Formats: sequence, structure tokens, C-alpha cells
Amino acid sequence: MKTVAMLVSSLSLLIAFAAPGGRFALAAEGDPKGAAREHFQKGLAAFADQRFAEAAEEFDEAYRLSPAFKLLYNIGLVDVALGRSVDAVDAFDRYLKQGASAIPADRRREVSEEIEKQLARIGTVSIRTFPEGAEIRIDGALIGRTPLPKSVRVNAGRHTVEAILAGHSTQTREIAISGKAENAIEMTLEAIAAPAPIAPAIPVEPASPAPPASPPVIEKVIIETPPPPSGVSDKAQIERESPPPQRASESSIGWQRIAGIVVIAGGLVTATYGGIEAYHGSNQASDASNRLANATTDAQYDADLPDFNAGKSLNQRGWIIAGVGAAVFVGGIVLVATAPKESNTTVSLAPWVTAEAGGVVVGGAW
Repeated sequence: MKTVAMLVSSLSLLIAFAAPGGRFALAAEGDPKGAAREHFQKGLAAFADQRFAEAAEEFDEAYRLSPAFKLLYNIGLVDVALGRSVDAVDAFDRYLKQGASAIPADRRREVSEEIEKQLARIGTVSIRTFPEGAEIRIDGALIGRTPLPKSVRVNAGRHTVEAILAGHSTQTREIAISGKAENAIEMTLEAIAAPAPIAPAIPVEPASPAPPASPPVIEKVIIETPPPPSGVSDKAQIERESPPPQRASESSIGWQRIAGIVVIAGGLVTATYGGIEAYHGSNQASDASNRLANATTDAQYDADLPDFNAGKSLNQRGWIIAGVGAAVFVGGIVLVATAPKESNTTVSLAPWVTAEAGGVVVGGAW
């Protein structure tokens, strides 16, 4: 960096004080248009003051108005000062091709050496998306749509890659590029589900009122009570014929047991769900941990780290849910165990569990 700063400083002085026949003033030869000459002079002044971004704009505008190949040399120097190695190589390549034999041998050698220096600060990246047709942007600049015809040259350093496709979620990837390194990334864009259309309401005709039902006919039934046997008092006869009183506790006994069974079922389902969540979280964290251990770049490590943390969180949440379900399960067992035995309630419990889900089937008769 120190060498580059010294080169930029010396070049700015040359531009500021070069004679009309000097190497930096050559771009103004040929009597270009007045507007182009004005932008060129402003670019020289901005470069001398090390206002490189402004100098780049002025030189670009001068070249647009009067495309003299000698201006490309100045544009390349400004790009070097700004650290835009890809743009600098492009400008210098165009300068050598357009200038051809008109460029002195020492200048051609100088430019070729500078191109080699800048190529050492450029890497390439190939980008694929699933599905294809996504718009690719690097650091906000539009590159094209996938499939891209060739790898993209980028300056060494960290860059942000975006893949945008209508009807799909936008994917963003942070990448670190090294000089002369080749990089390849793949991005999968998830489709965004469209909201289901709302079906129009179908008018329902009011039902015709049903005709009034005729009152039921009650038949009179005469039940003859046999006379009591001799020696039995009337009071004893009444007590014998009266139905035994129902025990009020039977209803509460049945519902306590039912409530206990429901609580047991809920606890079992909750514990099963928590166990499945913990199992998936453990697998996710384990897979992400293996990818982190095998990551060869910072970009791969940064991409897999959120997946590892998500797996750990899912595993911990699953065990918490399983613990709550176990506690509810024990509470249901206590309810069933403390219910009185005098009950005609029959309840069956049939749990089921698979690798992806679980549940319980409860049946009963009262």
C-alpha cells in the first residue's frame, strides 16, 4: 500500500505540472471538442489533488465526448488509485488494443507490468442458482441473470452477492475473494407460496319450517302390585319396593378418572413432540458441526454457523417441551390413582409414535 501511495503521489505531480507535450497531456491532442477538453482539464486537477473519484468521473465524461485512446491510460491510473483493479485492467487492455503501434515500446511495457500487478489482486467467482433466471447483483451492481455465460472477475476482498427472482425469497451471501483465486457458489431460492383464493360465499336458501308434530299418545298402564305376604308390615313393604338411592359420588368418580386420562394423553403427546424436536435439533446441529469442521473458507463457516446454532436451540427447546409433557403425564397418573374405585367408566389408552410424529388414541364407555 505504501508503494501504491507513493506512485499515486508522483503521478499527481506529473499530471499537474506536465508540459503540453508530456505523456499525460497527450490525451488532449487532436483538438477534441471544447466540452471534452474542459472535463479533461478538470480531471487532471482533481487527480493532482488526489480527489480520485472526481477525477474518474471527469475522465470518463471526456472519453465519452471524445473517445481518444490516450484517455484510457489516465482512466486506468485513476482506477489503480481507487483500488478498482478490475476496471483498471479493462482500461489498460483497451488502451493497448486501441493504441496498437501508436504506443511507444516503453509505455507498452509499463502498462503491461501494471496489468500483471492488478491481476494479482483479482479473483473470479462462478454463480449458479436453483432455479435459474435469477438476477445477480454483486455489491449492489447488476451482473446479469443466471445462467451467467462465464465467471465474474471481482477485486480481492469481501463482497455481497444477491440472487433475486420474482416469486422467490431473495438470497444473500457474503464471500471473501483472494487474488487469482477461483470461487464457486450455489444459491437455492425458496418459492413463496401464494395466498389461497377466497371462494365466494354460496347463498343458502332458508329451509321450510317443518310441520308441527302431533302430540304423542300416552297409554295408560295399570300396574297391579301383589299384596304383601302375611306378617310383613306396610312400612317394610314400602321400603322393599322403593328403588335404592343413587350414590352421588359415582358421577364425580367417573369425571375425575376421565380428566386424569385426558391429562395423561396430553402429557404423552407433548413429551413425544418434544422428544422428536430434540432429535431433529441434535441431527441438525451435528450435521452443521461437521460442515463447520470441514469449512475451508470464512464464507462457508459463516454460512453454516447459523444452522448449527439453530440446531442447538431446537434441541434445547425439544427437551424443555418433553420435560413439560412428562410433568403433565405424571399429574394425570396422580388424578387417575386418587379417583375412588366405584365407577362404571371404562377407558382405553393406545399411544403411537413414529420417527416423524406421535400421538395417543383414547376411547371410553360410560
